[in-house]
Amino acid sequence: MACFAQSWHWLDPSRAVPELVRVLAPDGWWSGWWSHPRADGEAWFDAYQDALERTCPVYDRRQRDTDWSRAIVASGAFGGRASFSRLSWTRQLTLATWLMDETSKSYVAALSPEARDGLLARIETILAGRFPDRELRMPYETWLWTARRSAA
Repeated sequence: MACFAQSWHWLDPSRAVPELVRVLAPDGWWSGWWSHPRADGEAWFDAYQDALERTCPVYDRRQRDTDWSRAIVASGAFGGRASFSRLSWTRQLTLATWLMDETSKSYVAALSPEARDGLLARIETILAGRFPDRELRMPYETWLWTARRSAA
């Protein structure tokens, strides 16, 4: 089995898929999953997403909706299909922890210190408005794809 927890997107599919096929045994499994906050349509969440998109040139909230199994399916080595599952859950954490997590994201880390500090201050204001006790109950979804390599 080859598992990719929020990491498959870092690889070049033109190189990663052939290597995956090479190392996986026939009937071996590939899986990839991503967990993202999902409260689209709520004013506070849309303001949070807007702040990220305005400040981080490479951030696009639509990336959360990517079908990460496309290259796997297109290879033909996995029977031409992948299974998809979606799990909704709630992440509970403090606002301070959320802000610390934000700094670990590549599109935030790449900002100048001034831009990063400004973004984090905007995010803090937005989330404190929604969670005045600074205890977040953030709606999340985990999207999981699995595909079984065809027998040789």
